[in-house]
Amino acid sequence: MATQTAPSYSPADSHTMEATDRILQEITAVGRHLEAMDSKISDLTMASTSILADIAGFQETVNYMD
Repeated sequence: MATQTAPSYSPADSHTMEATDRILQEITAVGRHLEAMDSKISDLTMASTSILADIAGFQETVNYMD
């Protein structure tokens, strides 16, 4: 029966794991930032739609007065 040995980790492995963890944290932060931007874009889209509806209503009023 073969004996299993625990894998050995070098300091380089530790640095690689730390770097990978930092990269994942940065990716998560970017993802959160993109979600916030998406929400702001959605808000701006709704506001723009409302403004366009107001302009269309004003235009109808002006046309009615002619």
